[in-house]
Amino acid sequence: ANIGYVYFAGILPLDKRDQSFTEFKKEFPNMKEIVRTGTVESPFSVKNAEQVKAVLKANPQINAYFAPYDEFAKGVVLALEEEGLTDKIKVYSADISTQDIELMIKDGSPWAATAATSPRLIGALSVRALALKIVGEEIPHDILITPILFTQDMLRKAGVKNMEELEIKFPEFNKTTNMTASWIPMIK
Repeated sequence: ANIGYVYFAGILPLDKRDQSFTEFKKEFPNMKEIVRTGTVESPFSVKNAEQVKAVLKANPQINAYFAPYDEFAKGVVLALEEEGLTDKIKVYSADISTQDIELMIKDGSPWAATAATSPRLIGALSVRALALKIVGEEIPHDILITPILFTQDMLRKAGVKNMEELEIKFPEFNKTTNMTASWIPMIK
């Protein structure tokens, strides 16, 4: 694959995702990063779409895009739609929202997959970690939640159209055994 990459350094979650992407490229040397762009100028999706359109004109060999933040991915999708390239370039991202799901399942969408953790689960895990810390338990510096990869095909086959349906159809999205204790209630 010849990959376009949308990334902005200096934001911890994006920097961690960049580390994963760097490791991925080492493991799969046939995945070549052709160009890297990215801005956090508002509105993110529109400003990144402008950059992606310019990149696509100069780099017609790009056949995939990685955007480790859903707002970046929206910009890539917008650029591909405006340039008429939705059937030639696939988009891969991180994060998920109802708007992302709608864009992913739309007919002709180039958004092929996204890896995500549940925002609800992140909040619950944070509260449980705080409760454990208050009672004197040792808490690790990094508390990890394994993300789930959602493909366009998975979402379409499951009939998922929004976050509520995603949580129902994929119950593992809201489950983790991190930061638990017998006295801490779990989300049902």
